[in-house]
Amino acid sequence: MRSARDAAAYGAELRRICRFLGISDGNMAEGSMRCDVNISVRPKGRQQFGTKVEVKNMNSFSNMQKAIEFEIERQVSLLQAGRASEVVQETRLWDEGRQETTSMRTKEGLADYRCAQQQLLPLLALCSACMWL
Repeated sequence: MRSARDAAAYGAELRRICRFLGISDGNMAEGSMRCDVNISVRPKGRQQFGTKVEVKNMNSFSNMQKAIEFEIERQVSLLQAGRASEVVQETRLWDEGRQETTSMRTKEGLADYRCAQQQLLPLLALCSACMWL
């Protein structure tokens, strides 16, 4: 995705599908649905993206869009100021009151991206008639 608007629209569509299928009410404010975003910028013409920053704590798609827009602007400003080393791989939180992201913790290696198995989630089995491309 290339814009905050695209990411928010994608999330809203995913929620719409979940509601249609009856698998979730998708209520972000109550925690029924959570979305985290990863943001990385690069100068025009460069192939490789820069350092990835994860943003958490967004309770609406509107806040998701605002958080992405803020984080893109933060990273671009640092790069343009010659301070690229200050864009570090980390988890940031969206502060709705201050309308900005704040650092929560740095991520230094693959161990920081472990996935924990969710015991409370039931298995979902789809028959071949339910799948299409």
